[in-house]
Amino acid sequence: MAIGYVEEIDFTAWLAARGYSVTGTASQLLTRSLDWVEQQSYKGNRADSAQALSWPRQGVRVDSALLASDSVPDIVKELQMRAAYDIDSGSDPLSVAGQTVQAEAVSGAVSVTYASGSAQSRISSQTSLILGKISNNSGMTFTVSRG
Repeated sequence: MAIGYVEEIDFTAWLAARGYSVTGTASQLLTRSLDWVEQQSYKGNRADSAQALSWPRQGVRVDSALLASDSVPDIVKELQMRAAYDIDSGSDPLSVAGQTVQAEAVSGAVSVTYASGSAQSRISSQTSLILGKISNNSGMTFTVSRG
């Protein structure tokens, strides 16, 4: 059964080919990753303004090649599967990343020290690279940290 852009069986085969295993179900992981994939801003325009999902699209180039506007490109399927694996691995891009408190003190005033780099985006570098090829940010991705 397809969930978004990916068939569950294809996700299972993708995991096996890479020696990955997951603790969540394929359907739940693909559904959650689809939620994130659909929140992104992509190059080009929807092939049909009435289509339910963001892909297929018109006018999208990846590595100087124009992608077909009548089908979902493999890079989009890869993005959904990578995001699904990230979610299962604890790098859930849909979660809110809070800061890790390193020290607290109360002595007339409150003082809080946050661990360096503890509020970073929750997306793997592999997923970020794939997204950069098809998103409106032209491949420029960065991590935001506070603290």
